[in-house]
Amino acid sequence: MLKMESGETNLAEWLTSIHSKDTDVETVTKYFHLDEVKVKDLNLTLGKLDHRLRAAKEELKNAATKSKMAQIALDKCAEEFRQVYAARQEVVKQWEDAVDLLRNVSNVVCFEIQNIVFSSVVLYIQ
Repeated sequence: MLKMESGETNLAEWLTSIHSKDTDVETVTKYFHLDEVKVKDLNLTLGKLDHRLRAAKEELKNAATKSKMAQIALDKCAEEFRQVYAARQEVVKQWEDAVDLLRNVSNVVCFEIQNIVFSSVVLYIQ
């Protein structure tokens, strides 16, 4: 009977051990599935972030291109402004020269009129 009790005890311990191992396997399986779900979730998030990154890079590239185009247009506009300003300065210089010439001619005409008037007065007196 001792052998039988010993066998039953061993069997009970063996069944308890099997049950414990089954529980451990179920726990590991449960965590494995949770990890799989988490990995799938992270892969999905990674895919979305990758898509957003590519879109942001494209947007940045487009903005850089627009910025370069605007800078080129601004540089061209600045050059045209410098040319127009230089032409304006030339016209102003020509206008000032014309005014100076007219002033000189006016002074000469006034001087000549005074000479004529003086000569007329001298002739009249004589």
